[in-house]
Amino acid sequence: MKHKTIIIGAGISGLSAAHFLQKKKEDFLVLEAATTVGGNIRSQIVGGFVCENGPNTVLMNNPAIVELITELGLVQEVCRPTQSAAQSRFVLHQD
Repeated sequence: MKHKTIIIGAGISGLSAAHFLQKKKEDFLVLEAATTVGGNIRSQIVGGFVCENGPNTVLMNNPAIVELITELGLVQEVCRPTQSAAQSRFVLHQD
């Protein structure tokens, strides 16, 4: 089976590309090696804390991002940090 476009990886970039190709009614295939989609993005609760693996923020200054969030019906899910939360984030890198 031939496809016009092959998207390698079902991370956020690959899934976003697929979304916009689908809007255009383009033919594409998404290939993903893992058993789940999302790439490096994972969320889990450990000891009552939400731990985000991979990207967990997005800059809302890009019209394509706003369009994607709106079209996916996620506008109500957007969480903005409070001023105090913005000053008390912790990043764990390489254990």
